Amino acid sequence: MRSLLIAGLMLSLAPRARAQDALADFVFNGHRVGEPEAAVAASSRCKTLDRATRICMHEGEAVAGMRVEVSYSYRSQRLFAVHVKVDSATAFEPLLATFTKQYGEPRALRHGSGVGYAQWRFKDGQMDLTRTGTLVIAEFRSPSVRHRSH
Repeated sequence: MRSLLIAGLMLSLAPRARAQDALADFVFNGHRVGEPEAAVAASSRCKTLDRATRICMHEGEAVAGMRVEVSYSYRSQRLFAVHVKVDSATAFEPLLATFTKQYGEPRALRHGSGVGYAQWRFKDGQMDLTRTGTLVIAEFRSPSVRHRSH
């Protein structure tokens, strides 16, 4: 009886694990979750936030045919978050089109007067694209930083 319960539990969890494995890895302008800080630090302004966290800002990076502000966040010298900021309401649609082409259809998409939202899920985190007034922000966050050998 106990072995049947364990087998049933294993079967019920297996599809979820496979679905998560089917998600794509996050890649942004050639940068991957878990890559070392040195990949960006040489060409960026970096500052220490706390003992384990640093942020490297790179202004004028090309995304969707625009120059944008990008911040790469590192925990224990490994990339775990990317933050893109554009102060132009017209940036939402080109970013949405670029991210949809690169990552596939968003999991969630909402449009409204002066606002917009899209969300993509990845094996290693989630990215949200938001527009509020003229400010457009794309943010990817990984709940954990794993060392990758890509």
